[in-house]
Parts: sequence; structure tokens; C-alpha cells
Amino acid sequence: MSNKKEIIKVIKERIKSNIPKIEIEKELSIKYKTEEFIKILADFPEPELIQKYKAQNTVLIIFIVIATLLKFISIVAMEPGTVPISFLLLISLIIPIILIVGLLSFRKNSYGLTAAVCIFSLLPFLKNPDELAYLNSMLVLISIIVILSLSLFLRKKIYPKKIVKIETQMSQ
Repeated sequence: MSNKKEIIKVIKERIKSNIPKIEIEKELSIKYKTEEFIKILADFPEPELIQKYKAQNTVLIIFIVIATLLKFISIVAMEPGTVPISFLLLISLIIPIILIVGLLSFRKNSYGLTAAVCIFSLLPFLKNPDELAYLNSMLVLISIIVILSLSLFLRKKIYPKKIVKIETQMSQ
């Protein structure tokens, strides 16, 4: 477990120094076994992609903050002071904070989790379309759609799938 912390520390330092992942992998392979660091390294994007998509990531975070504030306002308007409402308020703040922390550090799973939370957040609108008559609900829905789109876009762009070509020789 202590190796994992050391590996994460090394990776974060090298990413901040704009060192490509291939170089980080070479450095880590000298000190650690590949199995110890390969999955951890895969959770971090290339430094150049962080720089390239930093503005879009910031927009995503801003939309999460906006949607959270709008949702917070709609929950407070229900019946302030009751235990279920207080619980909803707490949850409506904790989940976005967790997402934002992950997105600020460009963690791979944060983008998928953000998309999943958005899809889950769309369910009330599908269940009760009459809610869209309220301006706050419309703004929340628009924010959710933008967040969903941006999180999927950034997940695909920041963590592109590597295509490995395996050549096979056919014997005749």
C-alpha cells in the first residue's frame, strides 16, 4: 500500500512538470514492477491533454456549481427544516464536491461518474415532465444536459483509447 502512495506522488509530480506518461512509465519501471503502477498511471492524463482541455474542464466545473446551486434552491423551497429535506441538502452538496475534486485533478473515473450522476438526475424530469414549467427546473435541466455532454466529451478526449495493432503472420 505504501508503494501506491509513493507511485501516486511520483506521477503527480511528473505530470505537474509536464513530463509525458511514457517517460514516467520508464522511470517507474526502474523502481517498481509494472503491475504496481500501470493501472495507477492509466488514471492520469497526458500533461499536454490537461493543458489542451483545461478551459473546457473549467466550464464543466462551473456548470456543476450552477446546477448544484439551482438544485439547492429548489430543495430549500420545498419545506425547510424537515429532516428529509436536510438530508437531501447534505447529499446535494456532498456529491458535487466529490465530483469537482476529481475533475480538478483530471481523474479518469470522475468524468464517468459525473455522466452517471447526470443521467440519474434526468430521471425526475422523465418521470414528471410537468416540472419543466418552472424556470428553475428548466435551468437545472439545461445545466444537466450541458454537464452530461461535456463530461462525456472530455472523458473521450482526455483519455483516448490506445489502439494496439497486432500483426499476425500467416503461414502458407
